[in-house]
Amino acid sequence: MNHNTAEGGTSARVQIGNFPVATTEAQFRALFLSHGTLGAYDRPVDAHTERPGAYAYLEMDPVNAAAAVKALNGQAMGDRKITVNIAKPLADWAPEAGRRPASPAPRRTVTPQSSRTDAPSEA
Repeated sequence: MNHNTAEGGTSARVQIGNFPVATTEAQFRALFLSHGTLGAYDRPVDAHTERPGAYAYLEMDPVNAAAAVKALNGQAMGDRKITVNIAKPLADWAPEAGRRPASPAPRRTVTPQSSRTDAPSEA
C-alpha cells in the first residue's frame, strides 16, 4: 500500500506480526533501520483489553520496504519467527470499510385495535 507523504513522495506500509508481546517501538526501529529510512510507526491497541495489538506497522520507502520484507520475514525475534509483509490497502480485504451502512427500514408502529366486545354499544 503506498501512501503520499508530506514531502510529496510515497511510502509503503509494512505489517509486522507474530512478535513477542513486550516488543517496543525502539526495537522495531532498530531492526528495520538497516533497511532504509523509517516513517510512521503504528501498533493498534485492542479495544477490549486496551493492550497493544499483535501486529504493528512501519512506513518505509517502497523499494526499501520490499527489501526489508525479503530480509526479515521469518527472522527469529525472541522465541518467535516474525512475519513481515507489505500491508494491503483496506479496500482489498474489507471492501465495505468506509462505507456508511444502509439506513434501517422504518419501524412500523402497530396500534392495538379494540375488540367488538370493547366497543361502546349503540343503545
